[in-house]
Amino acid sequence: MSGTLQWPSLSICRIATTSGSVQSSASYAGSSLGLMSERKSLSISRPRSPAQSRGRRTTRSAEVSPSFVPPRDRSRTQRPPSGRLQDECRAWNGYLWAHARSALLPRCYSFSADSTAQSLLSFTSSRLQEVAMQVGNAGGRGRAALRAVVVASVILAAVIANSPTPAASGGPLGDKTRAVDVVILLDTSGSMEKLLDSTRARLWDVVSELGRMKPTPMLRVGLMTFGTEAGTEEDGYIVQQSDLTTDLDAVYAALMALTIEGSEEYVGRAIHVALDTMDWSRDWNAMRVIFIAGNESADQGLEDFDFRIATQAARDKSIVINALYAGNREQAVTEKWPEIAREGAGNFSAIDPIVGTFQISTPHDETLLELNARLNQTYVPYGPNGSDGLANQLAQDGNASRLGVQSCSSRIVAKGTSLYTNASWDLVDLAGTQGFEWDSIPVHELPEALQSMSHEELAQYIASRRAERESVQLAIQQESEKRETFIKNARSKAYAATDIGEAMRRAIREQAIASGFTCDGC
Repeated sequence: MSGTLQWPSLSICRIATTSGSVQSSASYAGSSLGLMSERKSLSISRPRSPAQSRGRRTTRSAEVSPSFVPPRDRSRTQRPPSGRLQDECRAWNGYLWAHARSALLPRCYSFSADSTAQSLLSFTSSRLQEVAMQVGNAGGRGRAALRAVVVASVILAAVIANSPTPAASGGPLGDKTRAVDVVILLDTSGSMEKLLDSTRARLWDVVSELGRMKPTPMLRVGLMTFGTEAGTEEDGYIVQQSDLTTDLDAVYAALMALTIEGSEEYVGRAIHVALDTMDWSRDWNAMRVIFIAGNESADQGLEDFDFRIATQAARDKSIVINALYAGNREQAVTEKWPEIAREGAGNFSAIDPIVGTFQISTPHDETLLELNARLNQTYVPYGPNGSDGLANQLAQDGNASRLGVQSCSSRIVAKGTSLYTNASWDLVDLAGTQGFEWDSIPVHELPEALQSMSHEELAQYIASRRAERESVQLAIQQESEKRETFIKNARSKAYAATDIGEAMRRAIREQAIASGFTCDGC
């Protein structure tokens, strides 16, 4: 018998059997891949000999639909079998997740009650990238592993395609939001002053880039430094400046407070510490990204913490590592920075730190400044953090402005997205959180002018502030589109070198789309 399994609107594979009954999808995938025993590595049974198979011959094959050929690098067709196998695995990974998963993402939220589907999805999304490395020299078993991966992907497609949508199953988040964790590891040794300045100048561009993604990212950012004299030899001169948080102003304040010092730069150890100490999201479908930037050898401290082992640990946790080298590409290769990105399944860029400090003014900056003043008026501080939160918001506006007009406008654009949220001190953001009740706020924590209002009056007042904020944010987004076009044209005429902001934006955009986000205007 045969049957065609489909992604929504897209036929992928066909599973055929010549005789006998076929096991259920879940049990077959579980037995083939070792999922039911919760092993972390592939489990492939030894093939039966002809004598063992005599009298009970069943074949299963997964073949590509005639309408699709997995994308391969044709220049590698002369590679040995193990190399071609790696190419084939990578091709399937890229196709299945870069092109198909985005259409299925809203359905994935309905998996919480289905442990088998959860296991399949978790395995496929976090392990498919590693198959090439695990089976590179496995010969015949490698071929069996590849077939098992393809079959598991087909089964996964069938499970998702036939599962109820979040609207029908009552999924808690539906397709409205999804966790995104971004950790920045910065070398703050003596030669990195321009890199630090360019990171300060371009951080808000990265936030704005994520603000274009759908479903809406629930963004948290963390900051860690290495080569930092404030650290100690015992901790590898590594300091966590900010754990992962939604408070982007707090992260920016920590970034602005950094000073350039001089010490040992242990890249492998910095990655290891970030993996172990940051409060990474535990959501199964969260996007987790590290950006590490520096200009010294990645093999410093190799005897204690090899970056190759750290990147393997990152892959085990579905954390992508992007490497940004402050210098030319030839020197980066010598210092092993492209290898960090390759082993970490991320992007590599050789960046010019000086270019990152350039400021491009546009005809839209004055309008954005006016809109920012209106936006700030929509915030309603409450509770013990209210006054400090509002003061810090204004302080970071000032910090961005002192860096230059482009940095200032970039921050305003980021504030115009839903990623800029301050529920810890702003009543408008708090009232918009899921499950909020007015009874949860003590009257004395409200602004004095609001303490005499009833719950209905408070709700109406906050709703009017929210409506005003959304109107201003929409105007900011519209102005931002025109500003972005102007900057692209000006940048192409002024300089060709890559700055840290552009490198981070490109990496985050590509990786977000590959992990299932869609992007407006990308």
